[in-house]
Amino acid sequence: MTCYFLQADYDALLERIEDLREKIKDRYKTVVESAEQSSETWHDNYEHEEGQRQIAMLGQRLESLVAVVNAAEMVTPEVGDQVDIGARVTTEDVESGELRTYAICGFMCLTGAEDAISYTSPIAKSLMGAKVGEIREITTGPTTRSLRIMKIE
Repeated sequence: MTCYFLQADYDALLERIEDLREKIKDRYKTVVESAEQSSETWHDNYEHEEGQRQIAMLGQRLESLVAVVNAAEMVTPEVGDQVDIGARVTTEDVESGELRTYAICGFMCLTGAEDAISYTSPIAKSLMGAKVGEIREITTGPTTRSLRIMKIE
């Protein structure tokens, strides 16, 4: 499966991976130190056991993020006449008239934009390819609503 990314989110993903690697190194140091302090009773050593548990947990997270990097493909956003990755789309709820803007990001939204949603989310999947004026049915959980595309930028 290809994971599409905007460059800023990809760079943030690489930073997270490096942070995880540093955390794992730190936990290894703690495990080694705790084993040296009580080498003959390591099985009763809470710090040692907790450090190993954390290393395993962080290692699994690292492995999953590296798999995402290996499946990543960069997308260059192009503002066009339809909703796509990198677009900011303003919608109007047909029933309530509520306006809402979404920034469609890549596989993972890591840059902290408040209105960012991944292209894999149910809302973004329903909006992808829509043009201004179109109405799309969006189902999230038990709720279905109709959104009119008001603006794409």
